Amino acid sequence: MRAPTWGDLVAFCKADRWDQERATKHAIYKKVLADGTALQTEVSPGKGADNIGAGLFHFILRVELKVSEDEFWQAIRSGEPASRPAHPAPPPVSRKPSAGLVFQLRKHLHLTDVEISRLSKDEAVEMLNEHFSTSPEDRRAD
Repeated sequence: MRAPTWGDLVAFCKADRWDQERATKHAIYKKVLADGTALQTEVSPGKGADNIGAGLFHFILRVELKVSEDEFWQAIRSGEPASRPAHPAPPPVSRKPSAGLVFQLRKHLHLTDVEISRLSKDEAVEMLNEHFSTSPEDRRAD
């Protein structure tokens, strides 16, 4: 393959549907991927025909563009955006009950460690709120 130029980088950004944010001393291109990842690359105007060094080019591919060299050239040839697999959003973090909540769950609801380990922090708080929202007489009747 031929050595990439700064003009090739601009051609890739256009084919891959990047937004040019500014064009002062450097042209800044930005793109937000489907998974929310924000990408950015920078091109110096007037260097369109200059080759990009191999090390820098591979850094740009890996870190800034998030594509392989083949995907880079394919996007330029086809004029179509690079195919990037959509990464699923990470699952929501289930916060566990704090030590204070665990103490309260044991003391007032007499839950075992196994039962507590299955609860999220929100579930633990809800159970304790429900417990304390009933009168002591109603709790004794249970």
